[in-house]
Amino acid sequence: MVEHWTTAARTIAEQTLGRMNNIFSSAESIGLAEYRLAKILEYARSIGNPDMPRKTYTITLRVDYNTQDKVEITTKLVRQAARRLSTQVNLIADKRKPQIAVESEDFFIGTEQIDLAVMDDEV
Repeated sequence: MVEHWTTAARTIAEQTLGRMNNIFSSAESIGLAEYRLAKILEYARSIGNPDMPRKTYTITLRVDYNTQDKVEITTKLVRQAARRLSTQVNLIADKRKPQIAVESEDFFIGTEQIDLAVMDDEV
């Protein structure tokens, strides 16, 4: 097997090749299966490190205001915080850039996307 494979890729390759060994009877078929698997893992490595964790973080903020102006202020504050967080995680990002989405939910309106490009953040 290729020496520079990551631990996860090597483990997947060994398990898959072991299973393929039971399926294919001839040495030629096993060699073909190993070749195909190597190509698949090469492609997987080219799009990202399989050992790299993919995480989703959720921050939930629930507010109950009596006036709409406080809701608008809070939306601006959330937009500022999301942009700041996005900037910081983009600075430490590897190949794949982080994605951020901010939504607000209201009983009457439902879920709506908060546009981070709006620059009306003065509170």
